[in-house]
Amino acid sequence: MKNRNYLVLALFLFLCQAMVFGQKKTITGKVTDETGPLPGVSIIIKGTTTGTETDFDGNYSIEANIGDVLVFSFVGMATQEKTVGISNIINVILSSDNLLEEVVVVGFGTQSKQLLTDNVAKIDSDQIGGISTPSVQGALIAKAPGVQITQINGKLEGGVKVIIRGLSSVSASQEPLYVIDGIEMNNRNTSSITAKLNPLLSLNPNDIESIDILKDASATAIYGAKGTNGVILITTKRGKRGKSSISLDFSTGIGEPTHKRDWLNTSQYVELLQESAFNSGFFADRAESDAWVDGRLQRYEGDQNYLDVNTDWQDEAFQTSIIKDANVSVSGGNEKTRSFISGSYNDTKGIVRGNSLKRYSMRANLDHEVNTYFSLGLNASYSSTVIDRIAGDNAFVTPLQAIAQIPTSPAYLADGEPNGNSLYPNFLLQDKYSYRKTTIRRILSKVFGDLKILPVLTFRSELGYDYLYQTVDRNTGRLAPFQSTNGQSFASDDGTEIISTNNYFTFDKR
Repeated sequence: MKNRNYLVLALFLFLCQAMVFGQKKTITGKVTDETGPLPGVSIIIKGTTTGTETDFDGNYSIEANIGDVLVFSFVGMATQEKTVGISNIINVILSSDNLLEEVVVVGFGTQSKQLLTDNVAKIDSDQIGGISTPSVQGALIAKAPGVQITQINGKLEGGVKVIIRGLSSVSASQEPLYVIDGIEMNNRNTSSITAKLNPLLSLNPNDIESIDILKDASATAIYGAKGTNGVILITTKRGKRGKSSISLDFSTGIGEPTHKRDWLNTSQYVELLQESAFNSGFFADRAESDAWVDGRLQRYEGDQNYLDVNTDWQDEAFQTSIIKDANVSVSGGNEKTRSFISGSYNDTKGIVRGNSLKRYSMRANLDHEVNTYFSLGLNASYSSTVIDRIAGDNAFVTPLQAIAQIPTSPAYLADGEPNGNSLYPNFLLQDKYSYRKTTIRRILSKVFGDLKILPVLTFRSELGYDYLYQTVDRNTGRLAPFQSTNGQSFASDDGTEIISTNNYFTFDKR
């Protein structure tokens, strides 16, 4: 009898609890911050779409069950969660989100993200680190809101279009201004090969601490007309106080061409050509038109019967890309001096046959605090980039024009030599007997000093140096298309150096 009473009591308590937790009640309260009521705060029952928001005085009212979790969120404030209990009143005090104290680089200086009104996109090093790519812009694809980054072609040395403000002109350049550690980059192509060169080829993506993309006119105004298409500010890594650390990493990746076209094979091509010839009306009957097609295709069959050939010229033009990347860095410092030193090697074989890139780079960033009022710093980098380039996109001897070739023409002869009797000049002859090599050497450095005049006023003086030297070695062998008996060689070199100074005051009363 006693056990039965316990069982009845337990069942009664369980039913009471279920009734309590299943009972909907009206919850009211007030949401404030350290300065007073917060209007427009969103209150959502977690896991549902049911919600409300606070009125002008920060008050709210919502129907909820005991046990429900209310989520309080507001722009610039840390989100809070409160569980509905016995009480019908839940008051909440929201605190500022520390993420808004993040510092954003804006022109000459920095600004708190909380006070920033300009349209700036910020990408941190952890968003681009570990990506096997020789191009900084390639690491930014799909990571910068409102910025259109397009791979124009498969060439390693160029073909990256960055559009920040949309297309304002059909013919004018849309290239943004690149600024690395406060130095405006010279992106002039001094190579005798007129094809576009990526201005950031010399920069190691693993050295980057953050990238700030300035979009609005107010943010780029300090750069004048050079910032018309937007400004990309790149800040490299610096040493931090603490024990020295050594980082060594090696990565490799592969790339494959996508969206290949489904071209006609030999059987389909011959059938279509025969049908076209017969329908032209130039021949008396089908036998005569087929004979003309047969004679036409025999011109380009080389040493094989064209009916036994089925060349997919896309497979000849493209290859599997292999990317090898090695990086080593040493970082550390004490209360007075901090340093970041790095070295890198990148070896990339492109997806287009005959296109490859090798880059060696070194960097040293130093900071030294002389005393409480004065500090010095140095940014210095050197890179050497060697590119095996291919002919221009519109040239008949470029792999990208291989789609004009016919499937009945073999790419190679029986002895392994490229077929020199194809419908159009065979780019494989150009690839085997010619080369176009561009070497880019770059020194980018800056020394600066900071003088603290007042707790809120600092003066900075900077001296920047940008040295760009390009050489071109080009040889077209005698067996390459369009060449004379002895072939042709060409070499050129060109260099530019820019020295810049910046002097400015920073007033910060945060």
